Amino acid sequence: MTPETVFFGTDFSPASENAFLLALEEARLRSKVLVVAHVIPTEVLLDCAISEVAPLRAICMKKLEALRRRAEASGVKARIELLDGTPCVSIVEAAARAGAEIVVLGTRGRVGASRLMFDSVALRVVCEAACPVVVVRAAA
Repeated sequence: MTPETVFFGTDFSPASENAFLLALEEARLRSKVLVVAHVIPTEVLLDCAISEVAPLRAICMKKLEALRRRAEASGVKARIELLDGTPCVSIVEAAARAGAEIVVLGTRGRVGASRLMFDSVALRVVCEAACPVVVVRAAA
């Protein structure tokens, strides 16, 4: 199968902004569709009351749609995906389904014990993805 997309996973944090810009440029340079995805972790969904889930999804979709519009305004075709589950697993699986040529993620750049304690999603995606993964640090 020929790679079809550049896959960008976002947690909507400031650390993701530089990664979005790089993913956008990669999609433009490669003439690929940009997939903009966010994962709502299962534990977040389990902690929410049923009445809170729909508003949470709506907020996430609004943020994803804003990124899609930014991509399209810069001339890059894009689509969005809102996923549920374990972030690293969901990203790896969705990138494979999308035929990703490359995955782009942001990171806060934790080091040492804090990285081990917070179990970096980016690090796990790097280890498990079938395609290259670019991890972009937050602006200093």
